[in-house]
Amino acid sequence: MSERAAGGRIAVLGLGRMGLPVAGRLASRMPPGAVTGFDPLAERRAAASAAGLAVAASAEAAVRGADVLVLVLPGSAEVEALVAGAEGASILNLLEAGATVLDLTSTDPRVAERAARAMAIGRPGRAGSEGRAGDVGPSGRVGWVGAPMGGGVAGAASGGLTLFVGGAADDVGRVRPLLDALADPVAGGRVELAGAGPGDGCTAKLLVNTLWFGQVAAVAEALQIGRDRGLDRSRLVGLLARSAAGGAVLEGYGQAIVDDEPLAVFGLDRVVEELEIVRGLAADAGTDARIAELVARLHREALAEFGPVDGELLVARLIARRTARPGSPTPDHATRGD
Repeated sequence: MSERAAGGRIAVLGLGRMGLPVAGRLASRMPPGAVTGFDPLAERRAAASAAGLAVAASAEAAVRGADVLVLVLPGSAEVEALVAGAEGASILNLLEAGATVLDLTSTDPRVAERAARAMAIGRPGRAGSEGRAGDVGPSGRVGWVGAPMGGGVAGAASGGLTLFVGGAADDVGRVRPLLDALADPVAGGRVELAGAGPGDGCTAKLLVNTLWFGQVAAVAEALQIGRDRGLDRSRLVGLLARSAAGGAVLEGYGQAIVDDEPLAVFGLDRVVEELEIVRGLAADAGTDARIAELVARLHREALAEFGPVDGELLVARLIARRTARPGSPTPDHATRGD
């Protein structure tokens, strides 16, 4: 286990919905003063300070000299922009040789692979004397581990996340103390090792999400057919959950679909973004992915209907609205932007 990772400095970039509890969890499990965070939004920095976290004055100040840089960013575009930097002067140049980037973002695996190559080839060892972004010191390798999260805000705060990990064994070993803190089996967490490539965990997580989004649509349609045949949907949820067709969606969210709850924990625009990434991966590989295309199309239509609001189950509302029998009411709050 790397002494740098176990006892060194940890910087967290991104203190939003997931980043703040991630930083808080790491701060509670690492040595005092080891964790510093930064977010470009002043209100998020204020919230982190109020929660007792050390907050840097700038991203550069947070990254400079960090042994592990943890990224909790909105999506692939933000990760790629961070790596590219302004006019090529990425703040990641401030990382020293032997440091590791731990990307918890649900990143396009192709972006993760490009980022890992950028960190491994021609990256600086130690920043110049003034530590500016873009300064190049002795050449050295910076590792990259992709570990997108499952489990939401509550899991991040409690250490109950599921992390889908991809990266070289040495790089994963350097950040293992952080992975174990965020995905503690005692709290119901799991570290799932997907593969040795920096994008392997990202690919696995995107496929998990694609199946999830597709199952939500399939369950919603099945429940709507049952309703139109005169069945009680709540009773049908229990029956289906106990059958060979049962699973996490029916057991955990079937009644929420019946009750038209949107599950407002993830943006519908981000759902579509992830599904489009999967379509791109399939196209790159020459894979026939017609089911993934159907799932993506349904969610694009839901996005057009409801807008970029939070709601992983909004595709179920779309299906209910479209298939409601003439004269049967749709939910009172099935309005755009709800």
